Amino acid sequence: MNLLWNGLPNFVDVGGVPYEINTDFRVSVAFELLMQDSKIAPEDKADKAISLYYPRAPHDIQAAGDALINFYRCNRESLQDDGGKGNYKQPYSFQYDDQYIYSAFWQQYGIDLERANMHWWKFRSLFNGLTSDTLFVKIMGWRSAEIDSKAPASERNRLLKLKQLYALPKSTAQDKEAEKIKQILMGNGNLQDLIKPK
Repeated sequence: MNLLWNGLPNFVDVGGVPYEINTDFRVSVAFELLMQDSKIAPEDKADKAISLYYPRAPHDIQAAGDALINFYRCNRESLQDDGGKGNYKQPYSFQYDDQYIYSAFWQQYGIDLERANMHWWKFRSLFNGLTSDTLFVKIMGWRSAEIDSKAPASERNRLLKLKQLYALPKSTAQDKEAEKIKQILMGNGNLQDLIKPK
């Protein structure tokens, strides 16, 4: 599916049956936050995700989960590409960067996200198109920048201070689950992988 000639989908295919899906960007933001929330048991995340996206829940939960992940990824193999290295680290958080994202959309597009009625795919396209004129994109750049040991000490210190100032909170206890969730969101794995066998 291509945005330029297919338009924005309001339905997904679940086992050959079209199901209406909630397309508002806030739903996919909530989904990403749900997947990253360590306070919610992994076995509960799939049910909550289905409830978020589907006004009428499909009977085939596995296929419904695959369809919503595909929708979340905007029908792409992956939302991000690290060149096949497998070490992509998300440089933003909808939870902690809400103000930066809000101001970036206002600054660059004149869009008030509080009032916007926007399809997730449109939001994602605009999100990906944010430029370094916005503080948010600068912050993502600082977070993901490698500190070159050959750079002058003043530049290394400046970048280190910026990385520390804008670092996202992290708990080492959450690393394993966060890695599994990252793989699901980026395209490797499925929603059912979160459910532990009982």
